[in-house]
Amino acid sequence: MREAGSKAATAARCSGGGICGRGIKPLILDTKADSTANNAAVTQACGQAFALVGSMSAFDNGGADAGQRCGIPDLTAITVNGDRERATNVYPIYPIRPDKFAIGTGNYIKEKYPDVIKHAAMVYLNAGVTKSNALQRVKAYESIGFDFGNRIYEVQILEPNYGPYVQKMQDAGVEYVTMVANLQSIQKLLDAMDQADWRPKVRDWDSVAYSPNFVLRNGQPYKPADGSLVFLNTNIAEESAGNAEMQLYMTWLSRVAPGAKPDYFGFYAWSAGRLFQKLASQIGHNLTRPALLAAVKNVHDWTGNGLHVAQNVGGKIMSPCFMYLVVQNGKFIRKDPASGFMCNKGGIINT
Repeated sequence: MREAGSKAATAARCSGGGICGRGIKPLILDTKADSTANNAAVTQACGQAFALVGSMSAFDNGGADAGQRCGIPDLTAITVNGDRERATNVYPIYPIRPDKFAIGTGNYIKEKYPDVIKHAAMVYLNAGVTKSNALQRVKAYESIGFDFGNRIYEVQILEPNYGPYVQKMQDAGVEYVTMVANLQSIQKLLDAMDQADWRPKVRDWDSVAYSPNFVLRNGQPYKPADGSLVFLNTNIAEESAGNAEMQLYMTWLSRVAPGAKPDYFGFYAWSAGRLFQKLASQIGHNLTRPALLAAVKNVHDWTGNGLHVAQNVGGKIMSPCFMYLVVQNGKFIRKDPASGFMCNKGGIINT
């Protein structure tokens, strides 16, 4: 969906005449699940493209050095590892960092479900940066009173049976479970819980779960997900009636990728495209790579025109704001707050 989101943003701008009369021609590069491929893609972009816009990869450290050497502006959608985030040419729309963490989600669980935090478990997929991100979350949550103890489980990519992990959590009296992985792996965990007829009090998933593919299976509600909590820092397609930018994104998504459904990653890819277009138009006919990099450094409250929380792109600091959804009968339902985002549950802590 990141590719579709970027294509949608490009198509929308071209329909309006491009940038200062210039057309926009996207160069779509697939980095695959491979740091070497990521490096090759960034190197190719250095020679053939003006800027990198809307990308995201679990292996994006592979292109960090190449992009920084050539100075290509990189308005990536979301950074997921430190090498790319620290590169001086990279300005992510959602700047996830290895040294800072938005603690609000942990405080929300602590406030709403205080009894579960001493019986917490973390499961993570042994792939890319999921291990470091999972351990960062454990460290951050423990700083506010969570207790994960030895209930931290690494699952291999091709693991066929999550049953033993579920049994270990049952035996340990786990009441809170979170997982850092792709949504398919979270579903494997939920399937194993369902087969064991065991559901901890709180099942808490991050924004990767915000996708129709998570709540539906073969077109029907995916019942093992019912009651799951999902946190995210974007607005949601279910509330598009009151969000003009969401409507615009969904319109162009359907044109460039018929049948595609909006998801979290697509939102940030679209937003990256929109920011690039805004800055390039402001710079005008003297658009250069250094000029674009200078301009993006001054962007400190970018919302994607109302698509997500205000992100400090130029300062590379994530927003502390978020919302929680709950899964019910194949749908995402807003849980908290009643509208907008929660921004008062704690700020950004050092990890």
